[in-house]
Amino acid sequence: MCWRAGDGRGGVADSAFASVPTAVLLYAEYGLYFTGLIKTAHKFFPLKYLQQRAMTSRGQTFTLTAERNSVKLHATVWNDPCKPGKPRKYILSTCGSTVTGKVCERQRKKVSK
Repeated sequence: MCWRAGDGRGGVADSAFASVPTAVLLYAEYGLYFTGLIKTAHKFFPLKYLQQRAMTSRGQTFTLTAERNSVKLHATVWNDPCKPGKPRKYILSTCGSTVTGKVCERQRKKVSK
């Protein structure tokens, strides 16, 4: 895959590569957008604040925006209380919007054991 700096493209990374310094470097140096899950590399990411955010239903989100080295960052928490052990996902992105989108209602089926 070949990307040219500043062509509006980006990448999605798992938690092994996702961090604020990575996101800032990719955008500031190469013009590439970045989205990734934050788990352990949370330096400069407001993890504690997002962990304390009151959320009850599946699909609830809350997003904070900030700038670091002139790069706009979005820190989002997504709630999934049905998932035991890790009921929330923490996402870092240098692209996107905080405008409220249309609610997506999916029909879910339970598999009986």
